[in-house]
Amino acid sequence: MSFWICNSTRTRAVYRFSRLYDYDYDYDGDRDEMDDSLGKINEWLMEAGDKRDASDPKVFLPAELLKEYTPTGKNTPRTTGLWMKNRRWVCALSVRAESGSFSAVNCLEVVMHKLHGIILLFSVFISAALAESPVLYLIGDSTVESRESAGADQQQGWGGKIDRYFTSSKVTVENHALGGTSSRTFRRDGHWQKVLDKIKPGDFVMMQFGHNDGGGLNRNKWKASIKGMGDETEEVTFEEEGKTETVHSYGWYMKQYIREAKEKGATVIVCSPVPRCIWGDNGKCGRDDKGYGGWSRQAAKDEGVWFIDLNEIVAQHYDKVGDRDEVHDMYFADEHTHTNRRGAEQNAACVISGLRGLRNCPLYNCMNSKTLKIRAYQE
Repeated sequence: MSFWICNSTRTRAVYRFSRLYDYDYDYDGDRDEMDDSLGKINEWLMEAGDKRDASDPKVFLPAELLKEYTPTGKNTPRTTGLWMKNRRWVCALSVRAESGSFSAVNCLEVVMHKLHGIILLFSVFISAALAESPVLYLIGDSTVESRESAGADQQQGWGGKIDRYFTSSKVTVENHALGGTSSRTFRRDGHWQKVLDKIKPGDFVMMQFGHNDGGGLNRNKWKASIKGMGDETEEVTFEEEGKTETVHSYGWYMKQYIREAKEKGATVIVCSPVPRCIWGDNGKCGRDDKGYGGWSRQAAKDEGVWFIDLNEIVAQHYDKVGDRDEVHDMYFADEHTHTNRRGAEQNAACVISGLRGLRNCPLYNCMNSKTLKIRAYQE
């Protein structure tokens, strides 16, 4: 643990906070004593070999240096050396996370009323060091893509609805899914590299591809990958541009994403593609456990990462809702592929259902209480 001593800017901020409660506090009259306190902090900095000044808004002092100033006991304000006219002391206790960043900062303000000598204790949560907190990166196609400006009946992906289920101080969500991309083109066109450059140890990557991977390799905007999990390749020439591309299998691309994310220290979760609104002869929503759903599972298994069978989880929900027309009218924005807002929200809940079934996955511990209403999916 480390102690963070508030500078003059933070002191003024706390002063404004206390003024809301109409306390008589002459800030300008105490400037000299505040400067004395900052001078004391500078002495501590020199002892610690830190060349920064106390006016630096992010000055941290080691706990070993400040043991005698630990905020405990009846005489806390006087022992800190930061007590100004026996009326104010401001200090913050920071908890260092395993990654070395500060996961939270709690600000404790003690105010003594000048006339009545009444001490009031306020514990105020200031902020989490969000810039250093883990990030959940989402990659995928339009069924994952965020489209927050879209209307309720327009196309929206589940990636834009999932952040509500996580505690922001534990993980932040960045959705990099992009409509029209496949496992092949998300990599080829540079989208993955932009994400990979940002990943740091402790982050998470959740991926879902497959909806745009079908078709001919040199058709449909050259999106398709070779079906399956093999290592075979095929050379494709873009006649208009005179360029040649080596195309790999869907499984090969998925494994590359997984391996490269793991090399950066990220935890990887693979999702099978959400089902389309297409019903089989058995009167149930069609599954894809033999195609991209099965191949995504195999890629996760081969690389030893987490897997959520989103295809099956969503399909089970659709079966419970009713027939194809009922599901379509409730959840879809087009004929069979893209969900509306309600469908995106439902698919996001299905992702959480799958995640709740992965109790040993580190991302499990980042979920908030909203997820308790969602049943954990067990295969």
